[in-house]
Amino acid sequence: MSNSTVLIRKSRKRGSCTLSGASTGKRGRQLGIHSITSIQAVRRLNNEIPVYQYFDLLENTIKELGLEDKPSQIWNLDESSFCSDPSKTKIVGQRGLPATRTTSRPGNQNTTVLMCCSASGEKAPTLIIFKGKHVWDQWLAPSGSEFPEMTYAATANGWMESTVFKNYFEKSFVKCLPPERPDLVIYDGHATHLSVEVVRIAIDNQITILKLPPHTSHILQPLDLSVFKSLKTQWDAKLVEWQRKNVGIKMPKSIFIGDIWRETNPEILRSGFVKAGIYPLNRNVVATDLFDPVSFTKWKE
Repeated sequence: MSNSTVLIRKSRKRGSCTLSGASTGKRGRQLGIHSITSIQAVRRLNNEIPVYQYFDLLENTIKELGLEDKPSQIWNLDESSFCSDPSKTKIVGQRGLPATRTTSRPGNQNTTVLMCCSASGEKAPTLIIFKGKHVWDQWLAPSGSEFPEMTYAATANGWMESTVFKNYFEKSFVKCLPPERPDLVIYDGHATHLSVEVVRIAIDNQITILKLPPHTSHILQPLDLSVFKSLKTQWDAKLVEWQRKNVGIKMPKSIFIGDIWRETNPEILRSGFVKAGIYPLNRNVVATDLFDPVSFTKWKE
């Protein structure tokens, strides 16, 4: 049998088989029937050069700013969408019978939340973006229950806009920073995050902005790697609890997300920077099997 030949044998276990052959280097590996996971073409790392260039730039920037041992001055900023209908929580029920839940209205409603944290586990105020023309007083969290200095905005579709981001960056993020400078803030290059006004504000406040390479936030952005999943799991449980106590009543916007961000363990925030290879710096954090095999082989050659 040649090195490229493999043999698939049936296993006694239903729905599985064993892969063996000279090319595997192992006695045998179990194969099974899987559902196909969709991945956008742009999410497949067809070009590894921007990733390694990013780590070169990250290392040089941290050294130039003197932040090698100052994690409290390295920040990540990103937004995500939080659903108004729980989807993660499971229940125990009788076999063969459906499990139902009474809701206040059909369909889901998503709310955009922008969050920011440092490599030392510190949290910046959140920005909650509701869908609408104006932010009404009854939408605001009661005094004492919200995360300190939490901010709000309203847009036509409930999504981030350039003006909203600029106002948050200037009036919320910059003001929450400790007096020590300089600071480094890392985030993706979405069009709403990049404007001349934001760059000028950053320069005036000794803040360096480092943009992630396109389509790499799922492997290089701390908030995506460890924080948002944990928050959405907690939020889902809170929605279920609310609906059980308030059957058929719509959850008011005033109790949205703030206390969950306040209670998030700083260790979860720090772990995101570790997984992203930012702090401590680790350029080998991205597994090579994430790259397109053909492209990566050519790059190595």
